Amino acid sequence: MIFVSFEPGGFGHRLARTLCTLPQVYWYSDVRNGKNPWNVHFEDTEILQRQISPYHFDRITCRGMLPPTHDYVENFIPNADTYYRQYFSKQWRSVNADDIQEEVLYCTHSQPEHLLKYFPGSKIINLVLNPRTVTKRFMQTSAVFPGWIKADWLGGRDTEYGKKLKIIGGELGKHFKIRDIWAWDNFGTEYSPHDHDPLYYDWIFDRVQENTAERSKAVNCLTIGRRDYKTIKEYLNG
Repeated sequence: MIFVSFEPGGFGHRLARTLCTLPQVYWYSDVRNGKNPWNVHFEDTEILQRQISPYHFDRITCRGMLPPTHDYVENFIPNADTYYRQYFSKQWRSVNADDIQEEVLYCTHSQPEHLLKYFPGSKIINLVLNPRTVTKRFMQTSAVFPGWIKADWLGGRDTEYGKKLKIIGGELGKHFKIRDIWAWDNFGTEYSPHDHDPLYYDWIFDRVQENTAERSKAVNCLTIGRRDYKTIKEYLNG
């Protein structure tokens, strides 16, 4: 497996689409993602994240959705061991992912050390970018991604986090955003750009800066600060 590991807002899906043009790498071909990885522009898509960041794509196969890495569902299932043992492996088998002939590529926010624990021998491209650049883009993209994720395939609605999202949806409407969850947790209200942007920016920046410092120390992976495709190709073929 191949992982593109990056902070939210860190341009990881853009890099991943390029890597999926390699003949040995699987592409999640679907009208919602684009038939080919270079089909970034679209007239309509059910993937709401793509309407905000067109490079985004989901892990759609002809037999269903591949399970995400733990970072995407950790609010529902906090324990990574439990998630990978009880949920990831079951969903992986249910869509016959082992039948995919090419290398499967994942976008993930998990740290390389975490990924190597659960996917030993995988190839990890670790994107380390300027925290301020990442935070600025996060505010424009990830912060306004849909907040109400159901995660029914792992019983998400019945978890404490799922119940909290239902409460927020009942108060703010079903189309609330990621940043609304932060505002609800801190102020019990909907996000207000005028009132909350400076505070939210600082909170996100601190998290990105801390995670970036940890990323910078990662070993047994390819750590890069820019899209150096020659180096990446050599690493993947090594």
